[in-house]
Amino acid sequence: MQHPLPELYVAQKQADLQREIGHNYLVREAKSANKPFQGWAANKMHDLSVWMICTGKRLHERYHASTHLPHLHQGSTQAH
Repeated sequence: MQHPLPELYVAQKQADLQREIGHNYLVREAKSANKPFQGWAANKMHDLSVWMICTGKRLHERYHASTHLPHLHQGSTQAH
């Protein structure tokens, strides 16, 4: 007489795997639903804005002299 336990064990494992696959699918769908959709034009505008900010910072550093001198505190240990 053969015991039905191995078949029940396999069926239970299959059901567990199917539940886990379904859970992973739902998690993936939820993550992708929260991402804002950006088209080609939006991506190009973002790239342009990043380039403008970086270029502006470099130009500002190049052509504007530092307006403040290092501040010497009373506690500093410099030779007088």
